[in-house]
Amino acid sequence: MLTLDIQSILNSLPHKIPWQDIVQFEKLDDRVAIANALCANIIAVNENTIY
Repeated sequence: MLTLDIQSILNSLPHKIPWQDIVQFEKLDDRVAIANALCANIIAVNENTIY
């Protein structure tokens, strides 16, 4: 049986992503809106990156 260490998975996720690395950039607004509906202000967007 495989045991996942959730904390290590969360720690391995990047905290800041450049615009050019975003997959399906044209759908970013929809994805940010969905994430923010689940947990308000979970994703911050600025000129060059998302947090």
